[in-house]
Amino acid sequence: MMNMKKTIIHQFDPVIYPIKLWVISEMDGVIIQRSFRSSNGSELDMSESEGGICYTYGSLVVNKKTKDYGFMVVMKRDKTLNVGGIAHEATHVARLVWEHIMEDYPAREADAYLVQWVSDCIDKVIKNKE
Repeated sequence: MMNMKKTIIHQFDPVIYPIKLWVISEMDGVIIQRSFRSSNGSELDMSESEGGICYTYGSLVVNKKTKDYGFMVVMKRDKTLNVGGIAHEATHVARLVWEHIMEDYPAREADAYLVQWVSDCIDKVIKNKE
């Protein structure tokens, strides 16, 4: 018998940046599409989620209920994501944040802190601490 887990949407607020971060465990495209839309108003294209155990949705999304803007990291099997995978996704999110706030050349330390914060958020979800 397959062990099915419930999709859980974890929200994080970096406070100093005008976005939210959603880390979603146990990916269910239907639930994600019910909860979020693209920032341009269109439905999300979930075809990005085809491969791998985790991915970062490649553009700004909007929470349909709260109207908050932000970025999404979606994990298919969160228990198998290793530190390298966490760093990989955190780097994607950081680049999207810099692009969103139109910062072409972020300071190295600011970039490192943002990658660290996103990594910590993902790690909390994996370890069920959030």
